[in-house]
Amino acid sequence: SSSAQPAWVSRSGTAPRPRYRPGTAFDSAGGRLVFYGGTWPPMYLADTWEWDGKNWKEFKLSVFPPGRWGPEMVYDSARKKVVLFGGWLWPNNLNDTWEWDGKVWTRRHPAVSPSPRYGHAMAYDAARGVTVLFGGFYKGRRLNDTWEWDGKNWTLRKPPRSPVGREDPAMAYDASRKRVVLFGGKSSGLTLSDTWEWDGKRWTMIQPVLSPKARSGAAMAYDAARRRVVLMGGRYYSWLLRDTWEWDGKTWKAAASSIPNAGDPEYPTMVYDTVRRKVLLVLGYFRGSVSPGTWEWDGKKWVQAFPREENSPLAGASMVYDSWRKSTLLFGGFGWVPRSTSTWAWDGNKWLPLHPAASPKNRESAAMAFDSLRGKAVLFGGVSGNPFSDTWEWDGKTWTQAASTGGPPARYKAGMAFDSRRGRTVLFGGRDLFIHTFGDTWEWDGRKWNRARPSKSPAPRYEPAMAYDEARGVVLLFGGYASRLFGDTWIWDGKSWILLNFPSSPSPRAGSSLVYDSRRKTMILFGGWGRSGYLNDTWEWNGREWRTISTSRAPDPRATRAMAYDAARGKCVLRGGYGSHGRFTDTWELEWNHTGSFSPRGKGCVGSNSLVPLLYAGGTPALGLPFALYLKNGIPSTATLLMAGAGPASFSLGPLGAPGCLILNNADITLTNKTGPAGTWVSPHSFDVPYDANLLGGKLYFQALLLDGKANTLGLSLSNGGLAVVGW
Repeated sequence: SSSAQPAWVSRSGTAPRPRYRPGTAFDSAGGRLVFYGGTWPPMYLADTWEWDGKNWKEFKLSVFPPGRWGPEMVYDSARKKVVLFGGWLWPNNLNDTWEWDGKVWTRRHPAVSPSPRYGHAMAYDAARGVTVLFGGFYKGRRLNDTWEWDGKNWTLRKPPRSPVGREDPAMAYDASRKRVVLFGGKSSGLTLSDTWEWDGKRWTMIQPVLSPKARSGAAMAYDAARRRVVLMGGRYYSWLLRDTWEWDGKTWKAAASSIPNAGDPEYPTMVYDTVRRKVLLVLGYFRGSVSPGTWEWDGKKWVQAFPREENSPLAGASMVYDSWRKSTLLFGGFGWVPRSTSTWAWDGNKWLPLHPAASPKNRESAAMAFDSLRGKAVLFGGVSGNPFSDTWEWDGKTWTQAASTGGPPARYKAGMAFDSRRGRTVLFGGRDLFIHTFGDTWEWDGRKWNRARPSKSPAPRYEPAMAYDEARGVVLLFGGYASRLFGDTWIWDGKSWILLNFPSSPSPRAGSSLVYDSRRKTMILFGGWGRSGYLNDTWEWNGREWRTISTSRAPDPRATRAMAYDAARGKCVLRGGYGSHGRFTDTWELEWNHTGSFSPRGKGCVGSNSLVPLLYAGGTPALGLPFALYLKNGIPSTATLLMAGAGPASFSLGPLGAPGCLILNNADITLTNKTGPAGTWVSPHSFDVPYDANLLGGKLYFQALLLDGKANTLGLSLSNGGLAVVGW
């Protein structure tokens, strides 16, 4: 079942996926931004989310409006409902009316409705208790009709004069002046810059001395705390705008020229947050994002509210597990949110900024490994404009640049791993800023770099997956890219690169993550990019073969080498990366459900050496991995019998001449062995647990019998019993 499978678990909360033209409104009673629909081609989205200023929450609903882009949404404060109307769902414009009460969507069926349309504008007139709708686009026509919704019916208003027909105007209700303010839009090939006001009876054109540049698709909201209408962005023909203006009822005033980290915002939306008393700008998509972004207006500048620094889009970061300090260390990477530091630590719950006295320049695609013998993270190279050739070490408090000459040439996207058996950090491959790809091998001993010159090496490549396999004492390398994608597996033993061949292995790829799982004693590989695009599959290497790991959930497909194995918590930690939609903000952990176990059962009976034989396990039984049983405290140099059974038992051997000896399980399978001079088995009993999910949770009982003629009349002694439960 899915619950028995390993699972990637998101540790950064959830957020909507990126999109164009969603609907937004602020529910002042609930203190939440309501976010619905939009499009991420070719999908029309129909999900409903709320934002409380810190976290996103998705609603799992059975009834909801059909997916669409361009719905208009406003909050009816008298009735405490969000009102939604219209939009586009290929191949039709829509004219349905829906209301959201914070829990469920309800479709309304008024006798009369505005014609289907998109590109219309809506605002809630609180003084009159109605939602005002104007304009839009339908069947090649730009509309100039005015409608009002009172919670039961739509009413067509027929003022003596109206703005010219248009699509994508900006509109907001000015509560202090009790006027709906309309600006700009697009009409018959012209982009407009006119300002109009609606008082419930008539439209009045305002002619201020200064106006914002003509635009359509701008965002607008009323700032109740400052009594200003705020306008931001939009499109002037093919140019996307970033400026912010304020309207006080008489004059337009330029307030800001850009919005940080947003690039050129397209189809922004804006609401007034009545809880934090700030205008909130929402971008369904912004430069390099994989989730919507929110910004707050303080009257002078925009301040990013989501994603925050620690959860902002990040690709090209370097990450290792610091076994001395039991935390995951992250350095560098590339995102759109300025960072106060390039060094971060994950404590299992949150990312903590570290502020060392000295630090490498921020960069992406640096190589990093943790020297577990000296307790230092080693970082080499990377790129920021130009590639680096510097070496730095992190001691848990600060970064120190190593004074080393004659090391590897400048490069980025190299593979690196620390060989704890030999005490060397091994570096392979990478690329320079132009077209050269490296195929050289270097080793760092803590003082200097030495170039290794093996007779055979992997072909030159960059973005290989590389990590040290502690169980087998070798560095493992998989894949990478040069003029083609690689799908080969190599090991480095300190002297030679050895090519391994397997009947089944991950598809050719680059930019994947590889770590050593010390609990399972296997290598875990995730994702990357291949011939068919970005990947999100998980693989495991046990020294003999590659196996795909079926997980009940996985991160979105991506390329990232920011993955580390947290040995204290037994979890792979993955951060960010880049995929087809941009850079990711998320943190994930790979959790293995159904952890295996071996538990002692009952007591054995004493041998002629006055000791009770002890049966114990080396590790826990896990799918696809070896599992071993050991014996000690037995009499030396005697024959033994390991009894294995599917069920427990309780059979006393006292009546047969072995007082105190109790058979604890069935003997469905028996395996012979013998003890050596020390009273231990000459070799443990080793079992290869099949890689079959049907065995998860399976139980097997064990007990050892030893021939011991001097122990009792029956001539034997028994060990304790043991119960093995198979896990991952």
